[in-house]
Amino acid sequence: TASRIVTMNFGRIVSNVLKEESTKICEFLSRVETFKSLPPATLAGIADKMSRERYRAGSVLFRQGDPGEKFYVVRRGVAEVYGDDKGTRFQKVLGAGESFGEIALLKDVPRTATVAAKEDLEVYSLGKSDFKAAVDDSESLSEQLWKVYFQRQ
Repeated sequence: TASRIVTMNFGRIVSNVLKEESTKICEFLSRVETFKSLPPATLAGIADKMSRERYRAGSVLFRQGDPGEKFYVVRRGVAEVYGDDKGTRFQKVLGAGESFGEIALLKDVPRTATVAAKEDLEVYSLGKSDFKAAVDDSESLSEQLWKVYFQRQ
C-alpha cells in the first residue's frame, strides 16, 4: 500500500502528503461542522492539500492588516482573536474544530483580526489557492464558510 500521496499537475508536485496524515486530517474534518456535509471525495481532496502546523503559546499566527495567505482549522489547543482599529481588543477564543482566516480569503482583503496561540496550538492549514479551488468546487463548503462569515459580523 502507498504511504505517501503525491499529486502532480503538468509535471510539478502540487501536493506531497503522507497517506496516514491525510487520513487523519480527513477523519478530523468529517467531524467539523464546516466540512461534515461534504462528500467523502471532496473532503479527501481538501485533506490532501492541508498541512499541520504547530505554534507555541503566545505565538502570533497573523496580525490584523496582514495579507490573507491561509485558512486554518484548530486541531488542538486554543487560539485567541483580537481586533479593533489597533488589532488589540480581545474578541473571542477558538478551540478544536473551529476555523478562522476565511474572511480575508473569501473577500480578498487583508486580515481583519490578529490571531495568537493562547496555549500550545496545532492547526490544519489550507493555502490561499487551494482554499479558493475548494470553495469554487464545492457549493456546500462555500455556503458553510459564508455562513461562518456572516455569524462573525
